[in-house]
Amino acid sequence: MSEAEQNEVRPLAALLPALSRSSLTLSLSTLQYKYILDVDGNGWSGRFHRLMSTNSLILKSTAFPEWYSDRIQPWVHYVPVKVDYSDLYPVLAFFKGAPEDGRGGHDELAERIAAQGKQWADENWRWVDMQAYLLRLLLEYARLVNRDDPHVSYDYELE
Repeated sequence: MSEAEQNEVRPLAALLPALSRSSLTLSLSTLQYKYILDVDGNGWSGRFHRLMSTNSLILKSTAFPEWYSDRIQPWVHYVPVKVDYSDLYPVLAFFKGAPEDGRGGHDELAERIAAQGKQWADENWRWVDMQAYLLRLLLEYARLVNRDDPHVSYDYELE
């Protein structure tokens, strides 16, 4: 096997240290920004939880409802942005103020929204919250699937 062929067949384990270093660098670099734009990928944004845990103001653009959508409030925990980004510049101008001197900016409001978002993430995005949500989801699914069985009970007790 030639050296070029050996380089192509490198095991995935050899790539993991490089991947973890790059993801660590990405997460540390996000901490230096005051405003962070979060957009959906092919489905939902997998970064939103991590971004909400920072001290940055999160500008969220999404077309997909997520499990926490009814538990989090726009303009309280994050700032919504249209999917076509047509309001991105006005939103940033509202917070930053005039380009020359920042006059008319609302920096204190940005800090307050960022702090409330971080507090919400710390208090409500715990592992136990996600487990409780999944349990309730599975119980509801089981109830719908077994709707006609009178012998099935969906009462449960926590140990």
